[in-house]
Amino acid sequence: MKTKFKISRLIIAGIRKNYITTFHEGVNIIYGDSDTGKSTILELINYTLGSKTIDLADEINTSCHYVSSEFVINDKLYTFKRDIFNKNNPIEVYPCSFEDCSNFYPDKFNPTSIPLNNGLEYVSDFLLDLLNFPKLKIKTSPSKANSNFQKVSFRNIFKYCYLDQDSVGSKNLLENNNWVKSSILKETFKYITNTLDSSISEISIEIANLINSKDILSKEHSVISKFFQESNVKNINEIDHEINVIDENIDVLTDEVNNINTSMEANSKNYLELKSYYDELNINTKRLDIETKELSAKIENYSRLLNGYDNDIDKISSVLLAQTRIGEISKEVSPCPICDSSITIEIEKDNFSIVPSTHLEKEISSLKSRKRDIKSLIQLSKDEHKSKYSEMIENQNLLIKVRTMIDEENSNMVTPFLTQRDALLKELNRSEERRNNLVSTLKLRNQLNKIIERIAQHESQLIYLNDTLDELKSKAPDINVIFSEMKNYMHSYLENINIKNRKNISISEKTFLPIFRGHDYSTITSGGLRTILSIGYYLSLMNLSIKMNINYPNFIMIDTVGKYLGKTGTYQITQPIDNEVDEGLTDPEKYKNIYAEILNITELAKSKDISCQIIIVDNDIPDHIKKCENDFVVEHFSTIGVVKSKIGLIDDL
Repeated sequence: MKTKFKISRLIIAGIRKNYITTFHEGVNIIYGDSDTGKSTILELINYTLGSKTIDLADEINTSCHYVSSEFVINDKLYTFKRDIFNKNNPIEVYPCSFEDCSNFYPDKFNPTSIPLNNGLEYVSDFLLDLLNFPKLKIKTSPSKANSNFQKVSFRNIFKYCYLDQDSVGSKNLLENNNWVKSSILKETFKYITNTLDSSISEISIEIANLINSKDILSKEHSVISKFFQESNVKNINEIDHEINVIDENIDVLTDEVNNINTSMEANSKNYLELKSYYDELNINTKRLDIETKELSAKIENYSRLLNGYDNDIDKISSVLLAQTRIGEISKEVSPCPICDSSITIEIEKDNFSIVPSTHLEKEISSLKSRKRDIKSLIQLSKDEHKSKYSEMIENQNLLIKVRTMIDEENSNMVTPFLTQRDALLKELNRSEERRNNLVSTLKLRNQLNKIIERIAQHESQLIYLNDTLDELKSKAPDINVIFSEMKNYMHSYLENINIKNRKNISISEKTFLPIFRGHDYSTITSGGLRTILSIGYYLSLMNLSIKMNINYPNFIMIDTVGKYLGKTGTYQITQPIDNEVDEGLTDPEKYKNIYAEILNITELAKSKDISCQIIIVDNDIPDHIKKCENDFVVEHFSTIGVVKSKIGLIDDL
């Protein structure tokens, strides 16, 4: 039985909207301009499957809440949700589509194997169960007799599925420069290909554990089912039907309440006339209030001016009175002590400012005239103020009467509506409360179904493991057989790509990586050739999985197929390295042939009715792919607004 694993949708839950990428069986291509979020899609998929870290662009950080991936695993749909801001928060898994998650309680798993003391399982173990892969232990130091053991990790298996941008064509493919990590990955390779020395005994133990676990689940199911029967809890179909009926009733009640709220806006002729008169009267009252305040301020200013005139008249009158009483100042004549002449001293010129009395009398007359004018203005303002104030008081009294009449009119019209609306709101609240209770019951029922699905999953795992065990017992695969199959595929793959001088091709027994022309993968100097070999190596694993029963999910993600290669279209190598020219790797045909080989492997799987999925990210695609773009391209990003493209993953900035 072949494992089925594919992603159907990536959903980035955003602040303004959700950003969704939809995938299908076979080849899925994401291409376009640099820095538009292409690689982010693969990183987010990897992140929902338990990757430890993720580097997010600013637009993701400012536009999104969390990420979800919908996976179809052995014909069952699951939604994996993960917080993108806190990598240690549990991954939530729902046995449904993204839209139906609210109907289920999620299973929660730790994203990494680091102990968090929260009682949750590691998501890797859960994924192995879903894939029907045995949970065996591998040696951390295979060359040592006393080597420690650790559980097989889905994360290490997935490294044989995800060829990220840094790994494509890298000399350090699959950590081959790190002895510790490389040793674990080579043991993981043996696990994938069922060539572990302890596979038969470990699978036998795993089968026994699964049987015990299945028995425990069956007992749980029996107890919960009995409780539901004794409590007369409805089944899922009945609950769904009742929720739908309640939803329809809630919609009707909501519409009726809205209609009543609209009708409560009184529309009788008498009410409208009173309301119009009230509004007009209110405006006039406010205007009169403003005008009376302005007149009060004017009267106060006039009164201050009048007091000022009175003070000025009193001061000038005092000066005139002083002049009449003091009399005229005489001139003093004294003999000069030096000569016989006389000296006249005019004291008033040096010490006093003498204003003629006629000028002062004219000024008093002018002030009295202005005083009379001010008194007249004050009186006129007082009369106007009294009139307007009286009118304002009258309007205020009238406003009170009209307001009372409006309230009475409104009460007569609205009271029946209020009674009806209150009754509808009570019914609406009861319906919503009933719906909430039903949703809770539905979630409980779904929890029971999850137990049933886990029992079925265990049964499926038992079938798979028993088949694997029988196959191992009858003909345990030798790792050299595996290497031979991969070598044969690599030879055919390189021939189809048209790589010249194809000789001494094999898989290294030391590194488990390709050997070409007798050179280990990591010693090959041509970056373009390493790109072709690294992609071929991953495709050889998928080819192996199609032909043999191995622990591989038939799922590959490749970031930047054209790395170090000559391509067609906008993105071309402008300064090819000499050895790339010698190999002919800048020839666009080789780039085209890689895509052809990727399509061929998916067609092979399809011909054998085996599920497989390959997701490719690249800056451009060959012309023959563009001609049938709708069949393969799931996202096209362009910063210059090309037809049928988005500006980027976050397309609403």
